[in-house]
Amino acid sequence: MNVTDIGTGATLAAVLALVITVAALRLLPPRADSQQGQAQYLMNQLIAKTGEADRHAAENQKLRSEVETLRQKVSALEAQVSDLWAMLRNQGIRIDETRAATNAAYNEPRRAATRVPQDVTLSEDVPFRDWLIAHFDVDELRTLCADLKLAEFPQVMKLEQAATHTVFEARKTGKLSALEAVALDKRPHVQSW
Repeated sequence: MNVTDIGTGATLAAVLALVITVAALRLLPPRADSQQGQAQYLMNQLIAKTGEADRHAAENQKLRSEVETLRQKVSALEAQVSDLWAMLRNQGIRIDETRAATNAAYNEPRRAATRVPQDVTLSEDVPFRDWLIAHFDVDELRTLCADLKLAEFPQVMKLEQAATHTVFEARKTGKLSALEAVALDKRPHVQSW
């Protein structure tokens, strides 16, 4: 029960009380002027209260229709929000899938380039590799690889990895003796391994 229902009930109670009063006055023996004036007054009051009750009923109906309209709008908005959340979830999944695929595509060539098998360096290559580490830096090793047309290695690589890569590529392509000769030519004052 809300405020308009209470107001409507109170108005109807007042109208009922007026009707009872008018009926009671009619049962009394008539007095000429005062009775008729009083009846006219009560009838005017009854008409006023009835008009007020009708106005309250119309306002109540208007409010109920507005509430129903607002409920429909809220329901439509809830459906839209639900759809938007579903779209965001799907978009997030697509972003994650794209990111994973992009990372895999971007990182795989880098991993393949820096991947050196564990058994790459034969025991006879270890002294030469250690000599390269002691007397060359990464950029010089990169230049040696370019001079001998060996496979390039990534820009970011530690010296030990670069030396191992250089020796491995030279052995794989059959240019190990050429690499040794070029390295000795670049460092003639250094004792060989």
